[in-house]
Amino acid sequence: MIRRVMDVSEIVGTNEKNGRAVLKRMSEWNPVTDTFSFSEKIAGESFIFKKITEFRQVTVEAILEELSKREQVLKWLVRRGLRSYDDVSRMVRSYYLNPGDVYNRTRLEL
Repeated sequence: MIRRVMDVSEIVGTNEKNGRAVLKRMSEWNPVTDTFSFSEKIAGESFIFKKITEFRQVTVEAILEELSKREQVLKWLVRRGLRSYDDVSRMVRSYYLNPGDVYNRTRLEL
C-alpha cells in the first residue's frame, strides 16, 4: 500500500458567503505517470511565490531554480536509500550551510 498527495493548493482568500477557504490548485498528481504537474505560469500566479519574491527580492525564476536544486538533492537521497530522520536531517543541514557544494556533489553522483 502506498500513499499519494493528490494535489497541493494555496489558500487565497475566504468565501464571504459561507466562510470557507478559497483554494487555488498549484500542483496536481497524474496517476498515469506518477508525477506532479507544476509550471512556471502557475508559479507566477502563486500568492506565496509573490510574497517570497517581494520579501527576498528575487525573481520567480530564481525560486524555481532553487526548488529544482532541492529536488535534485532529494532524488539523490532516495537513490542512495537514505530515508532515516538522521540521514535526511543531516543532508538538509548540510544543504543550508553550503548549498552549492551539496548540490554539485549530488548532481555529479546521479
